[in-house]
Amino acid sequence: MAKRFINATGLHKIFNTGSETTLDITSIRDDVSNNVNENSIIFLTADSSDEIYGYEHDSKYIWA
Repeated sequence: MAKRFINATGLHKIFNTGSETTLDITSIRDDVSNNVNENSIIFLTADSSDEIYGYEHDSKYIWA
């Protein structure tokens, strides 16, 4: 069952990649879909692996 509030580090761990340099923040990865869905509110912190997608390391986001 999906959780309502989630803390996550690494946007690439939650969202699918559109290509090697783009992240599709509208598409949740299948391997986390049992914990995250369209009703979840995610407090995200980008990690160094997210920099290739244009997100600065340690930047903070809220996805709802």
